[in-house]
Amino acid sequence: MEVHSTPSSDFDFETYRQRIEGEYQKVRPIYEAYAELTKHLLREALDAHSIKVASIEARAKSVSSFGKKACTRSASDPNQPRYLNPLAEITDLAGVRVIAFFPRTLHDIDQVINTEFYVFERIDKADLLKKEERLGYQSVSRFKNSGGA
Repeated sequence: MEVHSTPSSDFDFETYRQRIEGEYQKVRPIYEAYAELTKHLLREALDAHSIKVASIEARAKSVSSFGKKACTRSASDPNQPRYLNPLAEITDLAGVRVIAFFPRTLHDIDQVINTEFYVFERIDKADLLKKEERLGYQSVSRFKNSGGA
């Protein structure tokens, strides 16, 4: 889906949300399959390196979550959506989460991911929490090139 004209100041976010949710609903099964395949590949890679983990979870972003994120207002113009082409611009449509038994295995898991996948962005939420002096869920997020999926 691509928006070819700039939305006017009376942009209808509700109509936009409904339309882009419909577009995403059509392709969501691709992201579900992609997440499951990535989970399977990661499980095999961790097993090959004899790394035991508590669990590996996979998911595709829900339709409602996609719609909500796609309708985020632009910082430069709150009357416009942040994402004019949300299927191409939103990068977290599929995800895999690895839950480790011990923090000491995180480095090994990180090494396997770096070896087996092309990582083009890395966000360490534990570092962000430390900088902000906050407690919370600590994770390292990775976004992988999905080859157009």
